[in-house]
Amino acid sequence: METPPQTSRLRKNVMIGLRREMKGLGKSLKGWGVAMHRTSVKASKEKVLSKGLLLECRNKSKLGIPEALALLEKDPTPKIQWKFYGLFSAFLLYVFGHRGGVFQNMTIQEVMETKRSSTENTFLINIKTQGTNEMYGPAQIVLMEEEEYEWALRFLRLKDQLPGGLGAKFFFFVSTPNPCKNLNNYFQEAWKAMGLPGCPTFTDVRTSIASHAKFTHAPENRLKLCKFMCHDVRMADKFYVTNLTAK
Repeated sequence: METPPQTSRLRKNVMIGLRREMKGLGKSLKGWGVAMHRTSVKASKEKVLSKGLLLECRNKSKLGIPEALALLEKDPTPKIQWKFYGLFSAFLLYVFGHRGGVFQNMTIQEVMETKRSSTENTFLINIKTQGTNEMYGPAQIVLMEEEEYEWALRFLRLKDQLPGGLGAKFFFFVSTPNPCKNLNNYFQEAWKAMGLPGCPTFTDVRTSIASHAKFTHAPENRLKLCKFMCHDVRMADKFYVTNLTAK
């Protein structure tokens, strides 16, 4: 004699609750898998540049920028223009760790509207168009010396002699109305020309600055730096900060 099929004694609302719980667990496991994949990809691409190497980049680019501008004044050609782009973006990137899009979107008008600080001998450039402007406002670049701001003005005095310069809107312009999309390549070429090891990207420098900020700065200073880089501490930990090495 066959055993009659068993029917569930659980109430309908309990079954609905269980289904919801199982669905939620499935989603969390899926998210865990994505997080683990992101971590493994991030680890495989870890390139934290030492503070000493970043400082060397700053010092060498600071020496190279006036030389590139002098060459550009004598021979205003795209080849030297790209050299200046690489050195100037390297100098700005070392100090601020901004995304490449911030430099691409910096307009000539924003540079020309820059004013000297009333309390400090610095020049502040506000870049309104950047990926997280709705949350963090304009990205900022601070030129600490008058000489550094003069580099930008010297280049703009030459722009009309370069292809695309007459109608240019963006500071890093090309022969079309669009901003320069090859800044990362020009930065890498400048890095190599300065005799520095490796071939880092904009993201590598941003990751390095975010990591050093986490492990060597007081929390309040790290928070200020994160805001200046147009992200918060949580986003920095998720996408940029890497784990400490034994060294």
